[in-house]
Amino acid sequence: MPSHTPEMIFWDLGNVLVTLDFDSLYGELCPLFGLSQQEIKTLLFPTGIFDRVNRGMTTPEEFHQEVLDALDKSAEDIPYNRFVDAWGSFFIPRPKMGTVLEQLAPHIPMWLLSNTDPLHHQRCQQMLPYLDHLTGQLTSYGLKALKPEALLYQRALEQTGYRPEQTVFFDDKQENIEGAKAMGMQAYLCTTADECIGLLKDIGLLPVT
Repeated sequence: MPSHTPEMIFWDLGNVLVTLDFDSLYGELCPLFGLSQQEIKTLLFPTGIFDRVNRGMTTPEEFHQEVLDALDKSAEDIPYNRFVDAWGSFFIPRPKMGTVLEQLAPHIPMWLLSNTDPLHHQRCQQMLPYLDHLTGQLTSYGLKALKPEALLYQRALEQTGYRPEQTVFFDDKQENIEGAKAMGMQAYLCTTADECIGLLKDIGLLPVT
């Protein structure tokens, strides 16, 4: 554990502040697309569609059109509003993490730092009122880079005004943790609320009870 207490927290979103529910997502996408989960993966994953929208290279409307093109569907088959609703059916709130953010907010600045697209980010903002406890929200589509690329961490530090050693980062993927550490940030892997709470206590940001 660090010899000094961090002055700012970066939080990942998926599987840290909110649970990603793939069963719900594909439960909505499969009937909408008229395809199986494996067919959707086979048709969409190799195209780079998700990488482009997560990097802010395409708008939500362009993302929708790229999906239609890859599936050989029309906007009549899959209207934009129905696509947005189905695409957003991916998240389960973590109330315990909401309580953690509420406890921490008066004492330390906190920023979101997430690989995500505008539609998913908007849905999370709508359904997770505890995100309002964050000082600010930084996303891959806004920073035009993806974790674990050094450029994303550099831009996040520049926008928040902190030095790497002043920050701590919580994420659910080891490669993102390693990317942050390579920048000189403190970084810890956590996938459950209890893991996050334990780490926060260990580094002196929550009281040990």
